[in-house]
Amino acid sequence: MTLDGGSGAYSGRIGSIQGSTLTLPKGAVTNQWTENKWIGSGVFILEGKGAGQFRRIKSHTLQAIELDQPFLVNPDATSIIGITTVRQNLHFINNEAMDAGAYQLYGSAQNCVISGMKMKRCNGVISRGSLVYNGRQPNWYIDIVNCEFTEGNYCHWFGIDDRGHSGFQSINLIGTGGTGMNLGTLVRRNRLDEFSYIRTSPGSEPDAVTDVIIEDNSFRITKTAIFLGGENRSTSNVLIHNNHYDDVETQLNTKINSTAYLKLEK
Repeated sequence: MTLDGGSGAYSGRIGSIQGSTLTLPKGAVTNQWTENKWIGSGVFILEGKGAGQFRRIKSHTLQAIELDQPFLVNPDATSIIGITTVRQNLHFINNEAMDAGAYQLYGSAQNCVISGMKMKRCNGVISRGSLVYNGRQPNWYIDIVNCEFTEGNYCHWFGIDDRGHSGFQSINLIGTGGTGMNLGTLVRRNRLDEFSYIRTSPGSEPDAVTDVIIEDNSFRITKTAIFLGGENRSTSNVLIHNNHYDDVETQLNTKINSTAYLKLEK
């Protein structure tokens, strides 16, 4: 299962904003940006003032965009916006997969839930916000809850140069291609057995994967239960709380070197 597709129309600074009318700066470099082509799509504040908000497009010219409602906190000269598709309020409940690839929210998913997923010998559940198809497509406010992962050895395209694909089954939060690409994920009450684990996979930008809660999950028989990838602040603001470990070699493996961006509670 994947949400591939979407592209993007613009990412960069704003020109100005007044109420629900936002203008692009003069000379803005856009993609497939013709009048009213992107009605229903989203304007996302990816970084700077107002980050973490998005609004849908009611109408637009080449320069001006009419939003469905004003932002609660307007962007300013410090802000970076992205214009791309919106895929929100999707619920994937009580599904099962065996000997399969990824069950993934791949580019531009907002306020979505994966709950009760049962996976065996699969790639795992992926929430990927990234720069794909010429668009910065964020994954924001995703819940991955009440899932069960067993027999965590995964083999992808066995025998066909699969060295970069095979590995252990995981819940994988990916944020690449800019700041704020994966924001506000809740990973709670999942059971991960037999080498299944939780990880973040950010790019090099600061706060690429940020504001994550990893809480009340149980791990049994694994090398590393939780792996926070990246350097410095590329994974940031992570609460790890009340997780349960049985026959686990390493509870937490991280390259983050600043405790200001990681809160670990047992």
